[in-house]
This record gives sequence, C-alpha cells and structure tokens, in this order.
Amino acid sequence: MKMKDEKIRYELFYNEGIKKIKQNILLNLAHCYKTIFNNTWKEDWTQKSALVEIKKALTATQERKPILSLMFADEKVVGFAWNIFSAIEGLTVDDMPYDISKKEKEKGLRKVRQYLKSVSQQKVLIYRDLGIYPKYQNWGREHIPSKMTVPMTDIALRNEYKILFIWTSLTNPIFQHGMRFGWKLVCYYKKNDLIIMSGKVKKFQEYLLGILDKNKKLMNEMFDNRNKFLAKHSMLKERMIQLNKEMLKNKKKFM
Repeated sequence: MKMKDEKIRYELFYNEGIKKIKQNILLNLAHCYKTIFNNTWKEDWTQKSALVEIKKALTATQERKPILSLMFADEKVVGFAWNIFSAIEGLTVDDMPYDISKKEKEKGLRKVRQYLKSVSQQKVLIYRDLGIYPKYQNWGREHIPSKMTVPMTDIALRNEYKILFIWTSLTNPIFQHGMRFGWKLVCYYKKNDLIIMSGKVKKFQEYLLGILDKNKKLMNEMFDNRNKFLAKHSMLKERMIQLNKEMLKNKKKFM
C-alpha cells in the first residue's frame, strides 16, 4: 500500500485511558519502540523486553502519571511520544540516561532535584521518549514531533507543570532542538556524550506551535537561543564539531 493511501490518525492516552490501551496496540508499540531505538541508539531491545519496558513506564503511581501520544498509519503504530508527570519525590535513577553507572545516575538525579528546587518547583514533566519512523516524520509537510507533543503540554500546563527535563546525546537531533527551545544544561556526561537538559513547559509549547505555524519570528528566536547556548558552553560546541567530523569520516568509510 502506498503511503498516500494510509489513514493517519493520532490518539492521546492519559489517566484511565492508559489502563484501557488494548494489548494489540501495546504489541504494535513495542515493535515500533524496539525498531526505532535499536536503529537510532544501537540498543538491543527485543519485542518482549520492549513490551516490559513500556508497561513499566506506563504504570501510574501516586507520584507519577504517564501520558502517551501515538501516531497510527491505518492500525499500525508508526510514532510515539510519552511523558511522565512526576513529583520531585517520584524521580528515580531510572529516569536518568542509560549506559552509565549507578553512581553517575545518582549524580544526575541529584542535579535535577537541585535544579527543580532552585526554581521553586516540586513537580516536573519528564519528556520520556519520542520515536517516529523516518518516512512519517514530516507527514503532510507538518513537523510531527511537535504535533504529537502539543496536546501533552496542554495537559501539563492545565495541571501547573511548569518545568520539564529530558536526557539525550550530543549526536541526537533532540539536543539540537533543545538548544533552540532555550533549554538549560543540567548535567553533562563527558565519557558518554550524554546530556540532561531542562526548560519551561509554556515556552516549549510556544516554540512547538511556532514550528507548526512556521512563525518566522519564533524561528529566529530559536536560532538565537542555539547560538547563546553554544557561546555559553564552548566545550560542548567543540565536542559537537569533533563528533560531526568523526561521523563524516565513518560515513565515508562505508561509501
């Protein structure tokens, strides 16, 4: 079937809706999850391990409430974004980057908690995961990550979640977006080139809507944010240049 013949729809799951997600959707999501992260992050998820991770992440507690946004092509899950609304006490080392030691995870957790206290916030929006099959990332000439995320920021703002945090790597496009969104550096793991960033939910939503509306003023503001971040963190700028050179060199090896 050609892409243009596929029926695209989006669905948001929150509160009781999370509990009502059908098993076939969870299995479909697990396949999408393992495929994207095995390719992007060179991880080694199986269908079974991905399903276990998803069910764990979507389990609500008194201190943590998950929210999930899915993109479907017909009945197939082709994209996902999920966040977690968490009290500061609900944050754990499992919210920190993978592939680092427990000691490093604890360091990151302390820094996130310290940052939240410094801005007088007792709760936070964790941007947990985002993955979309490449051929659907600009479906209909729209920026699909923004389209999927805006409804979650609506709920976050209605529930007075003002700050978010996310972890990613210097080579991941999310880091580039984070700089443009004006997010701040919370913790950098030099050995792994992993980074924890934090930003304001309201401003994040404003930029997402600006991307969808192709607002030139906001686009220019985002460009300035990136330049300011790199000027402030020159070490990261130099490391990015080095990583890009290495990636280009490795790419040429396989051409």
